[in-house]
Amino acid sequence: MAIGDRLKISRERLGWSQYRMEEESGYSRNSIINWETGVRVPRADILAELAKLLNTTSAYLVGETDDPLPPAPEAQTSARRDEYTGITRGSSPLLNLAIIFETLKHDGSNMSEEERAAVMSLLTACIHEISKK
Repeated sequence: MAIGDRLKISRERLGWSQYRMEEESGYSRNSIINWETGVRVPRADILAELAKLLNTTSAYLVGETDDPLPPAPEAQTSARRDEYTGITRGSSPLLNLAIIFETLKHDGSNMSEEERAAVMSLLTACIHEISKK
């Protein structure tokens, strides 16, 4: 499968149109069309930006792997401290859930910003309770 096909699949997995991709990425719809149809290939630095934006990896986009998902957040940040609770990331399943939720690129089609804020508030409260024990 070509880079363009993988870009399109990743974009569609988020439920984004090419117009939405243009808004989110800052690249013109014409560039997006050219990349998806294989007329052009994005530069390596742009490909890395697109992978992050599309919640995937450059390795997936270039065909090095068929797994479109990036590594789990706790694997990337296990030594970092959580800015809200001060406990080590990856130390509890609920905290891992909160980290994963926060790092997801949410397109807003399934949840409003108010709903997202309410869920994050609830998770944060749970994390605080866990960290007290």
